[in-house]
Amino acid sequence: MVRAATVAGVVAAASLLTVTPAAAWPFWQKWVPTSDYTCGPTTNHWKSKNVIFQTCIIRGSGKNMQPVMLVRNNASVDIEIYGRVHAGWNPNTFAYCHDSNLSAGALTACYGKSSSGKVGNNYGWGELYMNGVNENPSETLMANYWIPG
Repeated sequence: MVRAATVAGVVAAASLLTVTPAAAWPFWQKWVPTSDYTCGPTTNHWKSKNVIFQTCIIRGSGKNMQPVMLVRNNASVDIEIYGRVHAGWNPNTFAYCHDSNLSAGALTACYGKSSSGKVGNNYGWGELYMNGVNENPSETLMANYWIPG
């Protein structure tokens, strides 16, 4: 009886650690492009021209959409990052990605929450904080995705 409860507890804990792109926040994840996505312009963080980022919108089935912020560290040193990604089609919907180390030359992604887009223009954007600066994040320019009516 105790062993069955222990196994059930381990299985339950392991299932909590299994993350898919739709539920990746609050952790930075590998960027896995899908067949249907669009990205906004790339910009650099105000603290370093070697740290570039952009926001993309992934389109799922039906009107389901998901914002994702991509960050690339082109510097020769590791950096610490923290981010927030917003879904403009669903007011007050945003997701945080915790403080994380980003190695020199690495690319990572902060996936926002999946939600239903609307007919017309849908937009998303991200905010990137780096190296312990909690004020004045750099913001990405918006990514837009049009859903016909």
